[in-house]
Amino acid sequence: MSAPQSPTSTFGLSDAMSRSAALQLHGVLLRLWEACHHRRPAGVRHDLDLHRRFFDPVATGKRLRETLPKVDAVVTAEALSPAQAIVIGSGRQLITPEGRVALELLERALGSTDELEVKIDLRLAARWERELLDLYRDWGRHRLRSVVDRDIPRCCGCA
Repeated sequence: MSAPQSPTSTFGLSDAMSRSAALQLHGVLLRLWEACHHRRPAGVRHDLDLHRRFFDPVATGKRLRETLPKVDAVVTAEALSPAQAIVIGSGRQLITPEGRVALELLERALGSTDELEVKIDLRLAARWERELLDLYRDWGRHRLRSVVDRDIPRCCGCA
C-alpha cells in the first residue's frame, strides 16, 4: 500500500522547497495571473469566482475562443506543473484554479520565515484541496441545477 499523497501535490508543489525556487515559482504564477486577468490577485475565493469563466463546464466554446486570446504571453524559464497552468498556444498559458491556490500557499510560506527553505502549510493546503473539490462540484452541477430549477414544477411538496 502506498503512502497517502500530500495535499500540496494537488497544486503542483512540494511540501518544502528552497526559498529561491519558491520565489521564482511565485513570480511566474503571479505573472500568469496578471496575464490572464490584467490585475493583481485579490482574495483567493474572489479570484476563483472571477476565474470560473475559463473553467465552468457550461462555458461555451465561442466565449472561450473570444476570451482566451486576451490572455497575455508569459515567458517562463521552465515548464510548470500541469496542475498549475494549461498551455493555450502562442507562448500563452492559462493559470489553473490549482495554480491560483499554489500562488497563495507560496505567498504565505514565503512570508512566514526568512529561512533558506520554505515549508508549505499542509493544513491550509488540505483545506484548499477540499474547497476546490467543492468548487468543481458546484461548477459541474450548475447546468443540471439550472435545468431542474427551470423545468421541474415545484408543487405538491416535491421540492
